[in-house]
Amino acid sequence: MLNPRERILKIYKGERVEQVVWQPRIRFWYTGNHVNARLDNHDKSWIRYDPTIPPTFFGMDMLEVHDALDASIRYCAETLGIGLFQVSLKNGSPIKTRGHVEPDGTQVTTFDTPIGSLTEKHKGGYTVEKMVKHVEDLEVMKYIISEQEFSFNIHGFNLAEEVLEGRGIAQAYYKRSPYMSCVLNYLGFETTVLFLRRHKQRIEEFMRFLAEWDDAMYDTIVGSPVVILNFGENIDANLTPPRYYREYCIPYYNRRIKQLHDAGKFCHIHMDGSLKDLLPLIKETHFDGIEAATPEPQGDVTVDEIKEGLGDKVLLDGIPATLFMKEFPESRLEDTTRHLIELFGSRLILGVSDELPPNGQIARFKTVSKVVEQMRPR
Repeated sequence: MLNPRERILKIYKGERVEQVVWQPRIRFWYTGNHVNARLDNHDKSWIRYDPTIPPTFFGMDMLEVHDALDASIRYCAETLGIGLFQVSLKNGSPIKTRGHVEPDGTQVTTFDTPIGSLTEKHKGGYTVEKMVKHVEDLEVMKYIISEQEFSFNIHGFNLAEEVLEGRGIAQAYYKRSPYMSCVLNYLGFETTVLFLRRHKQRIEEFMRFLAEWDDAMYDTIVGSPVVILNFGENIDANLTPPRYYREYCIPYYNRRIKQLHDAGKFCHIHMDGSLKDLLPLIKETHFDGIEAATPEPQGDVTVDEIKEGLGDKVLLDGIPATLFMKEFPESRLEDTTRHLIELFGSRLILGVSDELPPNGQIARFKTVSKVVEQMRPR
C-alpha cells in the first residue's frame, strides 16, 4: 500500500486511492492533557481531561503519539515545532516594542513608531484588544506592516521532510487575506464592519495596501518547495457574511490560487465556523480543498450539504470533534465516519473538525481507524 504522503498527492491530483488518509490534528488535546509529561513525574495539580489516554502515551512527543495512533501528520509546525513561514520586522527597523503584564494577567504590548503608537492586549491566549481602534490608527498600522518582511525557512523545511518521511507532506498556513486580517488580526469584526459603513474608502484603501504587501509574500511562497498550502482564514459566515465574502474574499482568493496553481502547487482553505450561508459560494473559488468544514451536531450543515457545496473539491477533516466526547454514542462516530468515506471517497483526507479538544477521548480513534482499514473508497 502507498504511504500517506503518496496517497495525499494522489488525492489532490484527483486519482483514486486504496485507503483514505487518516490525518487528525491533536495538538490541543496533547497540550491540554500534558501528554508530554511522564506519569512518574506528574504534578497532581494538573488536570487531565481525557481519562482514556493509554499510560504508554505519557512522555511521548507528538511524532511518537501520531505513530502510536497510526495517523498521518498535516502541519510540521504543530507536530514537530518547525515553522516554515515567518513574518518579522526588518533589520534596522525603527519600530520599538514594549510590554507589561497587568494584575489580572493581561499582556499589554505597545508598538512605538515614528508616526505614532498602537497597543494590543492578550489574555488567556486570546487577543482581547486589537491594535486599530480609530480610523487614524490605519496609517500607523500601515507603517508597522511596511516594516515587516516575510521569509521561508528552507532548513526547517528540509528537516521536516526528512523527519516526516512518508507520514505526510510538510505544509503550512500563513498570513491571512486582507479582509480576514482586518477581522481577526488588526481591527476585530465590529470595528471592521463599522469602518466599512462609516469610512469605506479608508478601510478599502487599507485592504488594497495589504494585498500589495502580499505580492512579495506570494513571490516567496511560489518560489518555495512547499507543495500544499493552507489559507488559514478561519472562515465563519457570522464574521464573513456572503456579501463580504463575495466582494472582498473571492477575487483575492482566486488571484492567489492561480499563482499557486501556475507554480504546480495545491491549496486549501480553513473554514471551521458556520457555513450554511457560504456553501453556495464555495464553488466560485478555485481551492483544491476545504479544511475543517464542520457538520452537525457541532456545525450548522449536514455531511450531505457539505458534499453538495464542495462538489469535487477535497474535504479535509469532516468528523465533528463533539463525536469524540463521552456525551455522544460511539456508534454515531462510526456511522459518520462511514458516511464520509462513502460520500467523498478518494476526495477525502479524514480528520477531526476542527481539532480534538482536551476532553475528547483518544480511545475513540480506534473506531475511526477500524472503519478506515475496512473501507475502500471509490
